[in-house]
Amino acid sequence: MTEEALAISRQVDDMERIALTLFILGLLSSSQGDYTRAVALFEESVATYRASGNKRGIAHSLSQLAQVLLVSQADQTRISPLLEECLALSQEVGYKEGIAAYYCLSGQLALGRRDLAMARSLAEKSVTLYREIGHRHGTANALALLGGVLATEGDYAVAQTLFEQSLTISCELNEKWVASVYLVVLGEVVAAQQKLAWAAQLWGAAEALRDAFGVPIPLAQRADYERSISAARVHLGERAFAASWAQGRSMTPEHGGAAPAGGWFDRHPDSRKVDSEPSHRPCPYQLHLQQAGRDLTQRGNPLCHRAPPGLNCCSQSYMFSIGHMLITRCFLTTTIAGIPRARNS
Repeated sequence: MTEEALAISRQVDDMERIALTLFILGLLSSSQGDYTRAVALFEESVATYRASGNKRGIAHSLSQLAQVLLVSQADQTRISPLLEECLALSQEVGYKEGIAAYYCLSGQLALGRRDLAMARSLAEKSVTLYREIGHRHGTANALALLGGVLATEGDYAVAQTLFEQSLTISCELNEKWVASVYLVVLGEVVAAQQKLAWAAQLWGAAEALRDAFGVPIPLAQRADYERSISAARVHLGERAFAASWAQGRSMTPEHGGAAPAGGWFDRHPDSRKVDSEPSHRPCPYQLHLQQAGRDLTQRGNPLCHRAPPGLNCCSQSYMFSIGHMLITRCFLTTTIAGIPRARNS
């Protein structure tokens, strides 16, 4: 349907919808591991937003292009210039989401080069700004980045708490594929604390969600993930590991239904859910999309298409890193609509 929407947008020469539809197709391609196509789509989205003069749209697509280059381990020399332009444009038009994304992605780069002090500072700035604008999906990603920094420092207990917060937010937002990402990294810090049966359960639950949505383990995560699983299997024993894995798979319904918020870890007394943001609070971009969807539906716009059941929209979907970078999937709940036009764009 998104391909159809792109064709219709091209026919009517609607630059804003062309750019956004290219952006969504880029997200879909990257979530499926087709990074080469994702890069091409985001590059075209950037170019289209440039042609329309939408600076917020340019910043939004630049940040996502940087994320795909990061997670695909492609041309890493392009990432910093893309992020610097994203920051400059975001500051110019007061686009706080773009600034928060810059902090988070730059934090990932800092973590990758083991500049932990810088990575922590950037992660904390990202968490603060995402919370300020009520962007819960972004908050979850930034918390996970901060958890990755602490895990790298060896503070697994605090890292575990931060990953649990990320997982809780994703469950509350019903972002099931995103929850599978946090289950994997939560399993890794749990395994680092020698809680191997529990780690196997978390990985089994994550696998069930990935299978339900037909998405692979991100390329940059795969090697570390496989090493963690192999080590846990050796130490736990094949039979016990398989039993725990199977138990984890049964925690999620066959078609990807998420467990209740915290359901994967609330039976463990040393795990705490400490994020206190209200679960019903959507990000501003999602509110815009919902309103735009109602407006377009009332006008009978042919670009209105419903997303698959169980999937919802997040305006800034991007991966984080604890030595591996992850990417998430973004769908619209109501319709394909345009990024908010900046007043000063």
